[in-house]
Amino acid sequence: MSGTLESYTRRMRLTKLLALLCVSALFIEMPLGTRSSAAEDAPIRTDAGLLQGARGEDTSVRVFRGVPFAAPPVGPLRWRDPQPVAKWEGVRQADQFAAVCSQPPRSGVSALLPTAPRLTPPSEDCLYLNVWTAASFSDARLPVMVYLPGGGFTTGGGSGLVFDGEALAKKGVVLVTINYRLGAFGFFAHPELTRESGRGASGNYGLMDQIAALKWVRQNIAAFGGDPNRVTIFGQSAGSASVLYQMVSPLGRGLFHRVLGQSGGIRPGPMMSRAKAEEAGLALARSLRATTLGELRAVPAADLLKAASGTGPILDGWLIREEPEETMRNRRHNDVPLLIGSNSEESNVLLRSPVPMARFLADSSAQYGRLFTTFASLYPAESEAQARASQARAFDDRYAWGMWAWAQLYAVAPTSRAYLYYFTRSPPADAPIPGAAHDAELYYVFGNLRLFKQQWGDWDRKLEGILSSYWVNFAATGDPNGMGLPPWPAHATSHSDRVMIIGDTVAMGASPLDPAKLAFWQESHAAAMAAH
Repeated sequence: MSGTLESYTRRMRLTKLLALLCVSALFIEMPLGTRSSAAEDAPIRTDAGLLQGARGEDTSVRVFRGVPFAAPPVGPLRWRDPQPVAKWEGVRQADQFAAVCSQPPRSGVSALLPTAPRLTPPSEDCLYLNVWTAASFSDARLPVMVYLPGGGFTTGGGSGLVFDGEALAKKGVVLVTINYRLGAFGFFAHPELTRESGRGASGNYGLMDQIAALKWVRQNIAAFGGDPNRVTIFGQSAGSASVLYQMVSPLGRGLFHRVLGQSGGIRPGPMMSRAKAEEAGLALARSLRATTLGELRAVPAADLLKAASGTGPILDGWLIREEPEETMRNRRHNDVPLLIGSNSEESNVLLRSPVPMARFLADSSAQYGRLFTTFASLYPAESEAQARASQARAFDDRYAWGMWAWAQLYAVAPTSRAYLYYFTRSPPADAPIPGAAHDAELYYVFGNLRLFKQQWGDWDRKLEGILSSYWVNFAATGDPNGMGLPPWPAHATSHSDRVMIIGDTVAMGASPLDPAKLAFWQESHAAAMAAH
């Protein structure tokens, strides 16, 4: 009996070992997202119909381009809430990027940014998104990252080359990039629109588009292998400001579970009120000789684009009900894990033309009033060269303060954790824009050094792996830390002078804002808010 039992036990052990080897072989031959059968290329069903995507450069990734998430906001739908997509019969091809939203052409330094290549021609019919996934199965439940592109709320779109999602998808997330209405198409307030809305608000149509895209993700992303309960919204510049506004808006509640912002945070002064925005809307209507909403909606897009000046989100009383810091201070925000930061030389892009010393001093005196003496001691201007350097330094420090203030508001009464970084890596000498400028971290975040022809070095490629891994880990767990990565502690008010420095090394270090600068920017902000 004992021999029979031992023989049976040996057979069972051998069977289990063979089964384990078979499973191991399966994962060796078919890692996440690799082609396993023709079923993987079958159309995916969304709530509006079937979509047929395409294979990426790496065939383990499927790409769905130009997927509609709302009806075209044209004609009578201009300046209305995004409306549902019309269902279609058969299979819709999703192999080409759709138009980006109406915007002026890029010129000067903005045309050199990594966000410029591959932007599709603009159109008012633009509410489309793109999906990259390496999930082999629809029930893979991978973390989802939804990117809200920047561009000052006047330019940009989800098709930019640097946003290509293949590398992040291969790291185990489902990546979504979106378009949203821009400029006067996305942020136009008018008394008649406020009355028409039925809720006493108008102006934030671009932010409404972002919410519509997030609702599409909640409804459909599981079919692409994504987890609708693990959605990270992230963005840079105006995209970072957008995730801040979504975080403080009651309309965003439940649509995302982590927030990641790059170079766009707390403003140095108050937001524009709806009343002021309506005045600007009336002035624009007069310049176009339009007296009714019907006439305004009939204005050709090119004429509206030409007549309008830059604009952005406002305090409309509905989607954004109070200043973001007030919402966070009173714990009324969407309380989810937060990862944010800025770059050391934002001014290389955003401060287009430093002014002469005399004007810098005059402008600073007018802007800072009783705080001007302190400002001048921190950012001196005793020569033209020193004035140019101080303008850039003040600009960069103000950006860093905006991200620090956001993290600090989170850390005062912590429920969810916040992580704060400062990106300092300069690109190779042949880069079109020098220094750790606005947009410079995007190459690394998306893992897309290979798509740009600069002479990247070994450390650039290593940093690309570190930075993209931090972002993916955060999307997966709400914590950027992971095996093999430099440790990144959460931001704390007791150590508010410490920040993760991401540059020629990756380690916690001193904040770029020493106590004197920090005190100045805090006081300057308080004065600007009090004067409002």
